[in-house]
Amino acid sequence: MIVSASDNPQLLSRWNTASSNEYKKDQVNNFEQLISSLEKNQPDVALIHISLPDLDGLNGLKKINNQFSELKIFVLSDKPNELEGIKLLKLGVLGYANSFISINYLKEAIKVIKMGEVWIGKRLMQWLVMQCTDMTELNEIDGIGHYINLDALTVTERKVADSLAQANNNKTIAKKLGITERTVKAHLSSIFRKTGVSDRLHLVLLLNSN
Repeated sequence: MIVSASDNPQLLSRWNTASSNEYKKDQVNNFEQLISSLEKNQPDVALIHISLPDLDGLNGLKKINNQFSELKIFVLSDKPNELEGIKLLKLGVLGYANSFISINYLKEAIKVIKMGEVWIGKRLMQWLVMQCTDMTELNEIDGIGHYINLDALTVTERKVADSLAQANNNKTIAKKLGITERTVKAHLSSIFRKTGVSDRLHLVLLLNSN
């Protein structure tokens, strides 16, 4: 069985079209309905819109993954990005793509995920390959390794770093911490200097490997 979760009727219609008729299907419009459907139907795969009402993004997905350990989760986002993709894969999500992925690709993705394999877009795959290459070079040239000593950071800098590791952008970090985006940028510059990391991408990768 496949459960599709979104409050966007257009998306639900597209996803329903992509789901083979061999599967039983259910559609829900918010987080509460999703949990109810998962408990009642115990589906194989869940297509979840990252903007689903009351989901609370990564936090809600983590709860779902912990509560329904056998569920194969495919997350779809209107504006997918590499950092969010990494965080989702770390949570155990098997699929990540644009909400308006072509129907043919979505059909293929569902088949792959149902078999328990990972399906991600070409852009994220290319980005991960590049980062793996860059990390190897970083370790060999700069000697940073896979560990960052965060002891030198101030309390606020540590909060900024922790929020960054959760794939948040500067605007979101500023809102969460009650500071300006300019202050966030200043803290990041200080974090880069203290940790010896040159950019936020390497910092996120290293923070998540700590």
